[in-house]
Amino acid sequence: MDKAFIKGVDRTLGALARSAFRNFIAQPLFALNYRVDIVGGDEALSCTNGSIVVANHVSFLDGPFLMSNAWPHARIRATAWHAEYTDWTQWWLMKLFGVICLGSPTNPPARWHPHDPNRPALWLEERKRRKEKAASIMSKVLDAGHHLLVFCEGRIGDGHNVAIPPHLSGVHDLIQDHPDKPVLLVKIAGLERSLFGKQRPRAPLLHRLAVTITIKRADNVSLAGGPAGLNAGLERYFNDGTVLPTRSSAAV
Repeated sequence: MDKAFIKGVDRTLGALARSAFRNFIAQPLFALNYRVDIVGGDEALSCTNGSIVVANHVSFLDGPFLMSNAWPHARIRATAWHAEYTDWTQWWLMKLFGVICLGSPTNPPARWHPHDPNRPALWLEERKRRKEKAASIMSKVLDAGHHLLVFCEGRIGDGHNVAIPPHLSGVHDLIQDHPDKPVLLVKIAGLERSLFGKQRPRAPLLHRLAVTITIKRADNVSLAGGPAGLNAGLERYFNDGTVLPTRSSAAV
């Protein structure tokens, strides 16, 4: 099907569907269940040409929650790990809101070339293709001046201690490829106690759980030490509030 036609449908029917879902379903449910306090909203509004939004991950609700609260000001393109993206209960929402699928299973599905002796090599090639496709989409989002949301931990944490595996290079590569884009550091607190988080005891429905979203802008983030160095700096920021070093200060 022609890509121009698909984009046209998305700009019309897709936009209407997204707006209706956000305004009549998602936001009313959020308002009934959560009391939201946004700290540093002006820093987000200062990013008029897009940004790399780097957030901690405390619940399955984080992506929709951030996207819905940002909706009046900007549309955020979120990312999701393949296991979440392909879950049949939410796949249609991922497609509707243009979520970008990251990663792929280590092993191919059982139905995928079941008797082909080259199956492992073919799957490695397929995984590489998927990774390159995701990277290309993310670059297009940022080049177009939009906001891209990534969760630096790569998994849902407990809301207390952010731990980022040293080998994860996604945030590092985005900053390296788009050094002109500001980084918006977003810390979510409270959703870990929701029905979609891991902390116990969970807050019941209609409890109006207090949620705080703290936003801090960082420019010229240093990439000294590679992915491991950046990830350690992000851990210090989310856990202790230590400001990320800049390229200029790291060079001194």
